[in-house]
Amino acid sequence: MSEYAFENIEDLVIDAGSHEWLFRGIHIILFKPTEPPPHLLILVHGSAFSISVTGPKVNWALADLLRTVRTKKIPTLFISLKEPASSDVKGSDMKTCIHDLTVIHPGVKANEASCLFPVMEFCKAVYNIDISKVKVIFDLLDQLNNKGLIQRLSQVNMAKWIVDGTFNMERYGEDDVNKMIAKLNN
Repeated sequence: MSEYAFENIEDLVIDAGSHEWLFRGIHIILFKPTEPPPHLLILVHGSAFSISVTGPKVNWALADLLRTVRTKKIPTLFISLKEPASSDVKGSDMKTCIHDLTVIHPGVKANEASCLFPVMEFCKAVYNIDISKVKVIFDLLDQLNNKGLIQRLSQVNMAKWIVDGTFNMERYGEDDVNKMIAKLNN
């Protein structure tokens, strides 16, 4: 399989307080991108949202998320998005939007719903992204990148996989996601 290149990645030092910008804006988070497929979350104005085999996780405080990343040494990639130029969804309505898009999924289930679902549905609602052909995170990132919406890439616990500011992630497909979900559900 080919690789997907994440370029110009900055180090994020969460102990130094240099992460205050994460409390603002929208950030897609990839947990363990070094072991594809990664787990996906979306951080909206300081609160994280995701679905997993145990169900939806909503309003996960950024401080708690960062503590988990730090203590468990989870390789984590943060993809910061620009604020939407024009959207029907603004400010605190964004948290309501992602909350509602997350809780409608009872959890991930092979061939039904993955952790990508609330992330891509939010990007459709807020950025008017066409998700009809989005099967994996690469499809969504390509659309966000083509629209110039990716602002910054930052990492924690990934230094040994990054060469000259670039992380190459092995591409995976929808079948790989479904196999992972089936494995996690057993």
